[in-house]
Amino acid sequence: MNMKSLGAERRQAERAGCILKTNYHIPGIGAQVGETRNISDGGVLLMVSGDVKQDDLLDLEISLGEGGEPLKTRAHVVYTRREQTPRGIEQLAGLSFLKLSDQQQQAIGKKIWDQILRESTRFGTRGV
Repeated sequence: MNMKSLGAERRQAERAGCILKTNYHIPGIGAQVGETRNISDGGVLLMVSGDVKQDDLLDLEISLGEGGEPLKTRAHVVYTRREQTPRGIEQLAGLSFLKLSDQQQQAIGKKIWDQILRESTRFGTRGV
């Protein structure tokens, strides 16, 4: 599979830009703390340490901010990239969720639509 087809595949689901605290476990290295940049029902874009590599499998705990238990799942690292941000150069990883339950998919869907609605009211859809 080439990167061009990966790009199309990565964007099949609705994404919501949001920063969520995420704990992840790298096999053989241990637990790390990161944060999402966006989330969809298919996966997340996660700020990670330089130890994360393409094709790794990570155990995730994502705080969806609802006061409940974090979403716990496993994800496959589809790609990694470095990006210049106001905080410096950050390592990002595009992750694809593996085997989400219906309840987990609903929790993610709710977070996505809550974020989309928050953004639409922030940018002013009044009087429409």
